[in-house]
Amino acid sequence: MEKTMNMVTSKIPGGKKSDKLRDLIHAVRQCRTAAQERELISKESAKIRTAIAKDDADNRQRNVAKLLYIQMLGYPTQFGQMECMKLISSSYFADKRIGYLALMLMLDEKQEVLMLVTNSLKTDLSHSNQFVRGLSLCAIANIASTEIARDSTSDVAKLLSAQNQYVRKKAVLAAVRIVRKLPEQADQFVPKIRYLLSDSDHGVLIATCSLMLELMNQDVMYVEKFRSYVPGLVRILKATASSGYNAEYDVFGVMDPFLQVKLLRVLRYLGQGSKDASDQMNDILAQIATNTEQERNVGNAILYECVQTIMTIKAETGLRVLAINILGRFLSNRDNNIRYVALNTLNKVLSADQKAIQRHRTTIVDCLKDPDISIRRRALDLVYSLVNANSVRALVRELLQFLLSSDVEFRSDLAAKICLVTERFAPNKKWHVDTVLRVLSIAGEYVNEDVVASLIALVTQNEELHAYAVQKMYLALKKDIMKQPLVQVCVWCIGEYGDILLSGVNDGGSEENETVLTVQEEDITTLFDQIDKHASTTIVTREFLLTATVKLVERLKSTTFHAKAQQFLTHFTTDYNLELHERSCEFTNILQNLDNGIPASKVIGPVPPFPVKQDDGDAEKLTEEPKQKKEKPTAPPKPQAQNLLDLDTMATPAVQPAAGADLMSSIFGTQPAGGAPAAAPLAATPPAAASNPMADLMSLVSTTPNPSPAVGAAPLGGAAPMGGAAPMGGATPTSFPDIVAYNKDGIMINFAFSKNPQNAAQTAINAVIVSQRPNACSDVSFQISVPKYIKFQIVNPPSKELMPNAQSNITVPVRLNNLEHGVRPILMKIRLEFSYMGQKFTEFADVNNFPAGL
Repeated sequence: MEKTMNMVTSKIPGGKKSDKLRDLIHAVRQCRTAAQERELISKESAKIRTAIAKDDADNRQRNVAKLLYIQMLGYPTQFGQMECMKLISSSYFADKRIGYLALMLMLDEKQEVLMLVTNSLKTDLSHSNQFVRGLSLCAIANIASTEIARDSTSDVAKLLSAQNQYVRKKAVLAAVRIVRKLPEQADQFVPKIRYLLSDSDHGVLIATCSLMLELMNQDVMYVEKFRSYVPGLVRILKATASSGYNAEYDVFGVMDPFLQVKLLRVLRYLGQGSKDASDQMNDILAQIATNTEQERNVGNAILYECVQTIMTIKAETGLRVLAINILGRFLSNRDNNIRYVALNTLNKVLSADQKAIQRHRTTIVDCLKDPDISIRRRALDLVYSLVNANSVRALVRELLQFLLSSDVEFRSDLAAKICLVTERFAPNKKWHVDTVLRVLSIAGEYVNEDVVASLIALVTQNEELHAYAVQKMYLALKKDIMKQPLVQVCVWCIGEYGDILLSGVNDGGSEENETVLTVQEEDITTLFDQIDKHASTTIVTREFLLTATVKLVERLKSTTFHAKAQQFLTHFTTDYNLELHERSCEFTNILQNLDNGIPASKVIGPVPPFPVKQDDGDAEKLTEEPKQKKEKPTAPPKPQAQNLLDLDTMATPAVQPAAGADLMSSIFGTQPAGGAPAAAPLAATPPAAASNPMADLMSLVSTTPNPSPAVGAAPLGGAAPMGGAAPMGGATPTSFPDIVAYNKDGIMINFAFSKNPQNAAQTAINAVIVSQRPNACSDVSFQISVPKYIKFQIVNPPSKELMPNAQSNITVPVRLNNLEHGVRPILMKIRLEFSYMGQKFTEFADVNNFPAGL
């Protein structure tokens, strides 16, 4: 840049010395502090302002060149924008060149002053000098606004047929910008594409491929229209890949890798969803995948695009295996970038051929030891996806080994995923218990509460596990009382099955062939006392201790233990924490009733088996971090002049609420007294998760005060001490038909409805977002706006990425409470944001086709 600007300033007609820009650069480099640099730039800017005020035409080009350098340093240069216009309108090519360069660097399409250059652009488009036309086309391709694009469309379309290859290339790139800014003008360029694809210049071909990609990105109808070009594109790609050495296009022995990459991307679009088009390109893809060298990055770039194309189109099985093998070789590359894209691509194509990917399992597992954290994270995601019933033991063993040495930021996600795959693919129940206990022992402080709840549910549902689990947990607790989730689950099981632990019942064999334990009452009381006095013990854990102690009194029926338990509870009757104080007082009352012959088995009796959890396929449920930071709500948009629908401001999905199931009655073996409370307005009450009764187990030991009787708290004598409001009845399917809320440009949003049987005003909606586009959509955000008489909740989806060709979907649960049900209908506006091919899109739609009576 420095050399170019000095060369330009040296050719100023009638100009003075050309070393002024060089002197400025030298002076800036000599500045030792930022303050000195700012002072120097301030003085130079003042000199340039003075020259502009004097309309110094002789030094204008040199001054603009210095402004470009000042702009690159990050200092303001708005005062020199009009000088760019004057240089562009000059008749000298040197002036135009520096003027257009300054225009593209100092201005953007949002600047109003850009409209002043429109006439100069149109004039230069018809200039006799090809380089002047090239400058104008280059400016259009870089910063053309919507207005400039509209005014120059016809001129650019004519230049697509220019005889000069340099002008044709620039014109095609300008057409790409116009199509991006004005999709409705695309039809003026489509007829020229067949002619452009026959061009012998590689620059024109690369630009034409970019134009085709932009057209197909804007409207999927062009994909079908361009499929007739597949044979020609294949011939171009074959000729390029197999041609001999050409110094003009050769890059480290590879013939024009830029053209090959562009052609592969176009073929990826055209082959997706079309068997005929895919068959026509199978041979050339196999040839490129086989013959391209992997020694340098140029070859790897072509192979990567080739793999992407093979896995996107309807390729043959052998070709897919070849593509996955290439990705496997990428994993052994020393370049971190290549290993990363290989892992990322394997994650995306996992559903296509998991068996072929399993052959590279060892290499993938080795990536867990990579120093690069991004590679370790991608490898972790892939290993998790590779786990199945046959590989669960080996892969979980590797994951546990990785958990021992993993970074802190990995542990929460890794522990959750290990527990999830263990729950799904465990070969037997005892191995399941051993593995989860191992996770709790290694990374207990990073484990989500759902893991504790799931393990407790597993033990309660399988009677044959009671003896085995309580013995394993007692041993784990003896080794470590610092990991609070581990302590909590072990204390709970000891309190529930302590009689089995003390009886020395044989557990029927174990995964690790442990001998049967001999445990005395004193061992338990000593262990509980150590936990209570340990500095790391939390209030929640002490709540578990109190509950387990009173349960053991009923289980063991020992006078000695009864007295020690009474003493232990009395210690907490003066505790400053309200929850511990209340529990100890109520449990003391229960023990006194037992002394008086009043049975309390319904309160502290055995817990019945928890309901079996239905596998809903929610793989992300357990991956939430236990201490997730709350996201700040998105600022509402500015109000419109008229709000015809009386709609609330647009709302983003809230953080997913915890399930509302109250399992305290299960802990104490009874149902809460009194009827269920009336459902509160939906906007203030989190929905119940009827399909996951374990999700709120940890609410039993909440450190907050008990709810007031107005929300359904039951007295101790008739129900659990922590008894709370019953959850709102889950929504059940009704006969309301699904509707299509949005369908445009390959993106469709479908609404499925269900009503709350206890309240007809409450409606549950599952908004299912699907993409038929040929490439993935990322950063998907779904927002809604409803009238003020409707209260709503919207839940964050677990994923924000839509795979191409409807390979995946995003489901956003929405709950509505129509406060004027039967009087005013449901109305809604939706806002959909997503990124596609590096570009952000925002779409709005009104949903007014809700079923009648909803």
